[in-house]
Amino acid sequence: TDMQTPGGFLAQFFPDAVTMDARERARSVLGAMLGVFITGLLCQQLLGSGPTMLWLIAPTGASAVLIFAAPASPYAQPWPALGGNVLSALAGIVFGKLIAWPLAAAVLAVGAAIILMLALRCLHPPGGAVALGTALGGGAVAHAGWLYPLSPVGLNTLILLIAGVAYNRLCGRRYPHGASAHAKLPAASQEPGAAIGITHE
Repeated sequence: TDMQTPGGFLAQFFPDAVTMDARERARSVLGAMLGVFITGLLCQQLLGSGPTMLWLIAPTGASAVLIFAAPASPYAQPWPALGGNVLSALAGIVFGKLIAWPLAAAVLAVGAAIILMLALRCLHPPGGAVALGTALGGGAVAHAGWLYPLSPVGLNTLILLIAGVAYNRLCGRRYPHGASAHAKLPAASQEPGAAIGITHE
């Protein structure tokens, strides 16, 4: 079989090519760049840029990839993005303060963040990075203390989302996306694949 050949074995590690034309790729790249730029610019003005002030967190870049390059993804929707990042930062603060060993604090924070996001239906992959980075701490996290989940994390995410809604609509894309209509149908009437969340979109 193909799996028994070296090429077949290696092929299973590579996903299918992204079905996105050049124009759509350009829109995604430009949107993500503009979103991060606007977020950084506004947050720098609002929060300041002193040595202990963090006005732009690294996971904002990961959130931008989802919001601008995969706006139909359930992980890119406003509640998962905002709720996921803020709750993950809160988990990071809690374990960063409770656990003296940074590695253990980071591990527990990531686990707690996933539990919270799943429980509150706001799974957002960049949240794992938010939890880890917050638990590891640093001057900016220590300076902000318990307000860190709201500012800069919540503020970064909120501004990025507003930029995402505006940009996607200007480009003629639908964003945000509501729950799939298939999910509201009885299981017997769903199309193949709909019961496990696979839709044409």
